[in-house]
Amino acid sequence: MSALKQVRFLKKVMTGIFIFLVIFIQEILILSLLDKTVPDALIVSVFGFCGLEAGIGGWVKHLESKTGGKNDV
Repeated sequence: MSALKQVRFLKKVMTGIFIFLVIFIQEILILSLLDKTVPDALIVSVFGFCGLEAGIGGWVKHLESKTGGKNDV
């Protein structure tokens, strides 16, 4: 896969994560207003997963910029 295609895919993944988190926050706010409870474990898990995914994406982008986009494999 070329570096340009990887960058485009990474942008799509990051955009998807952002949109998902905005919708997730809205739904959690609605749920907490209606139910008067907050699912702490679910919130921590979702933000942990999305943060890990974004961190790995940033790490890949950093490695690509460091190597000049060349694939060693």
